[in-house]
Formats: sequence, C-alpha cells, structure tokens
Amino acid sequence: VNAISELVDESTQASPKSEIITQVFRLNTANPDQVAAIIKPLTSDGALVEVMHGTNNLIITDLSTNIRQIAKLIKSIDSPVS
Repeated sequence: VNAISELVDESTQASPKSEIITQVFRLNTANPDQVAAIIKPLTSDGALVEVMHGTNNLIITDLSTNIRQIAKLIKSIDSPVS
C-alpha cells in the first residue's frame, strides 16, 4: 500500500471508487488479535492490518477485492454462533 486509500463503511463497501481502500471493522464478539491473525495471511503483501484494542476495531487497508472477501469472513467469525 503506497497510496492514500478511500475510506469505506457498510454503506459504501458495495461500490468503492478506488482500487485500494481502508475499512474499519467493529468486532462485537470476536477477539481482534485472533481475527487479525486469521486475516493477515489473506491480505496482499503491502496490506496494513491494525488492531485498536480500546475500541475492539480492526482497520484494514488493502485491495478492494480482498476487503470484500475479508468482510464476509469477519461477518462469519464475529457472529455469536460462530
């Protein structure tokens, strides 16, 4: 990741205008460190995966195609019955 990325959320995630995007994921039940460990191997070489411990958020900057797939995985992992 060598450029400024577009910030997306649930409402803009379906159609980002940039190839590289940043998305903040708020985790409800999952441990952010464990989710980051699962996600990191799925990202591209230059991707950024940051854990915000105080807020239970995960910030990921990567290619938009990867972010869409990661969002599906996080939704599955973070469900109460996962």
